[in-house]
Amino acid sequence: MESIKKFEEHFADYGKGTNGFGHLGYRILTCIFAGIMEMGMFFPIDIVIEKNKESMFFPLMMGVLSSVAVFCEISPYVVQREEGEGISIYKKLSYVPVEKRQIRKGLMQKLFRYIGISMGFAVVQQVGMTLIVCPQFVWQNLLYAVLVAGVLPVVVGMIQILIRT
Repeated sequence: MESIKKFEEHFADYGKGTNGFGHLGYRILTCIFAGIMEMGMFFPIDIVIEKNKESMFFPLMMGVLSSVAVFCEISPYVVQREEGEGISIYKKLSYVPVEKRQIRKGLMQKLFRYIGISMGFAVVQQVGMTLIVCPQFVWQNLLYAVLVAGVLPVVVGMIQILIRT
């Protein structure tokens, strides 16, 4: 039980100034990329695709932005810098008897909390704007919002957590 408390204390005070950009830098990058993606949710996707039926640039770009935002959100937790070189969180916590499973569980909780909030906003925005502009496409746009703001970032975050821990 003591090891889990030390692990959670480390997460509460993770590497201030020891990461690549520092805690504030990653927060700013997360806000920028997630904000651009959330602003994109104000445009119903079916209208964007109808204008140019062969272009999937907009949905692809929204997926990339949400994936980069998740990468910036999780990155400080999984890689930290000590003496100029990157070190994984598991190696940094090797002095504390914590299993990888516990570390991954803590990281997954942080990932799902972030994704839940982000996806909630995206779904509300996308469905709201779809109901205002083109109500016949509600289900397609709901699926788009869940895929872009939920499924794709979860996959990227899980891959990052599994590779880096």
